[in-house]
Amino acid sequence: MVAATRSGADADTLQAEEATKKVITPTSPFFRRLFSLNDTCFRARDTFKSALHRLNPADRRLTLQNRSLKGIHQGQRCFILGTSPSIGQQDLSGLADEHTIAVNFFHKHPDAAQVKPEYWVIQDKKLWEGGWPPELIGEQGTWPQTMIDDVFATSPETRLFLPVSGARVPSLARATLGKRVNWMSSSYTFTYGFEGPVDIAGAGIGGNVMQVATGIADYLGFTEIYLLGISLDGLLRDLSGRPSHFYSAPPENRDLEYTTIERDLIMSGLGFRSWRALADYYERRNIRIVNLTPDGYLSILPRQRLEDVLKQP
Repeated sequence: MVAATRSGADADTLQAEEATKKVITPTSPFFRRLFSLNDTCFRARDTFKSALHRLNPADRRLTLQNRSLKGIHQGQRCFILGTSPSIGQQDLSGLADEHTIAVNFFHKHPDAAQVKPEYWVIQDKKLWEGGWPPELIGEQGTWPQTMIDDVFATSPETRLFLPVSGARVPSLARATLGKRVNWMSSSYTFTYGFEGPVDIAGAGIGGNVMQVATGIADYLGFTEIYLLGISLDGLLRDLSGRPSHFYSAPPENRDLEYTTIERDLIMSGLGFRSWRALADYYERRNIRIVNLTPDGYLSILPRQRLEDVLKQP
């Protein structure tokens, strides 16, 4: 009935809007083939990386130790804590009694010591190779010792997940001596066609560190997973001179080197698609993934407010 009462001008406007949507929405056969080819290439790469992991007995022995963690939080909920700017303004004190998984430099959050994350994930080789802004560890700091010390000073009983390739690095071995550390392979990524299951005792899961943390939460048995501090606009913020994290640090792309920017822009675009694949995978698994970040572009996941979730039992 509403459509029947529209004026001719309104109908023309509606048709124009629909036509515009068709132009800007990448649903053409070309883009579908391009995305499908991208997925195929990533799956081939993942298969190759998985085979390399199976052929490496030392790495396999380390990742097999993760079997003891499978399903230990079955049916429970957890909160994954990222580092995008908005989380710095969020009151996280209500998470002190919740299951929490932190990533990277979350220890710089003012509520970090109160939350005391139960699990922590660092998957970037910059931890021992360098590449993160040196200001993050101070003039007297060293990689990886200072960052590892800061993590465990914040949450002494946390369990830290690190890349299995780091297990052969002497400086990282020294920094983690006596600490609760689990080693992970990152053979698979979230792409369309990924059937799972995520197995961190085997080939593991890679991608963005928040995606890795989501895979770990899945393996631990959590069926409600809430994300904070993930905005997907870090590169755009770096390039425009705005803070890309809640803590103070120079942008990682501060030199504006063209080929690096080109690579990072391409990877950012692929990253958006991998979040779509992640959402699709967990919808099929009946695992609830919710974005509690109040801003940013990760709208493929349902959004809620942290305060409302904490009111729920």
